[in-house]
Amino acid sequence: MCPQNPPRPLLNERERPDTPATIEPGPSKSPADDLQAKKWAELVVKEVGGGKRLREIIEAEKQEDAGLWALCPFTVGRILRAHLYVEYFLDKALARANPRLGSLSEARLTCAQKLALLDTKGDPILTSLIPGLTQLNRIRNRLAHSPKEGLSDEDISVFKGIPLFRGLRQANAMATGTKPDDSSVAIVEDFARHAGGFLRLSYSDLGAAIGRVKAIQSAAQPDSA
Repeated sequence: MCPQNPPRPLLNERERPDTPATIEPGPSKSPADDLQAKKWAELVVKEVGGGKRLREIIEAEKQEDAGLWALCPFTVGRILRAHLYVEYFLDKALARANPRLGSLSEARLTCAQKLALLDTKGDPILTSLIPGLTQLNRIRNRLAHSPKEGLSDEDISVFKGIPLFRGLRQANAMATGTKPDDSSVAIVEDFARHAGGFLRLSYSDLGAAIGRVKAIQSAAQPDSA
């Protein structure tokens, strides 16, 4: 359910004048101007196919506008925020991995192109993120062109199909004693945080420390041969 904010009054109490505001009259029009405007309107009505057809067009446009404004700005905003969150860390991961890459913002790369640049070889965790990152980008692009479509079951199945994300989400719920929010937009947000966190680990000092510890532990283990 999308929260509805009450419409803001045109003037609040401090802005409202004690007396009704007066509207300054605009420049007076001559009869010739009125006649020209009337002829212009008649030509438009004729060109569009008559008065009935004009009313149909106006009504259809009103319905279209009403449908678009009925979209929940909170849901749309949450999805866009999730995409921006992930892309922020994707940019930083690419820049750290490629110091001579130059400015990603000036290159004006799409998110899909940035994903193609992400080197996931030898990193099973980053590799596991790609299907979800790709789907999140598709959702964002679809919202931009077809905002009424929203999130589908197919969209959510991609995120739920990532074993590490699914397992960590369930483990976090058990650790905190809470039930995970299984609404579609909450799953998108949780994946964005999951992906952003691991993208950050790919370049952060913490991630580097974890990598060194893993290397030490691996070297200390006896060969199985």
